[in-house]
Amino acid sequence: MATEEKRMQLRGLHHVTAICRDPDRTIAFYRDLMGMAVIHDGPSDDDPESRHVWFGAQDGRAGMLVSFMS
Repeated sequence: MATEEKRMQLRGLHHVTAICRDPDRTIAFYRDLMGMAVIHDGPSDDDPESRHVWFGAQDGRAGMLVSFMS
């Protein structure tokens, strides 16, 4: 009897986080050029020595989050 292989299915992403060298330049690009709202700009929960900046849609739509840590 053949068994069906179970695979994980990706239904979406909550957010993507990347490392940046210069948070102020990153803010200038994503906020000023791309039009995204700054949702959070402060210490990272995981590393209080790091700055963590979150961006989202201006209208608050879900599913459009990106963050950067320095």
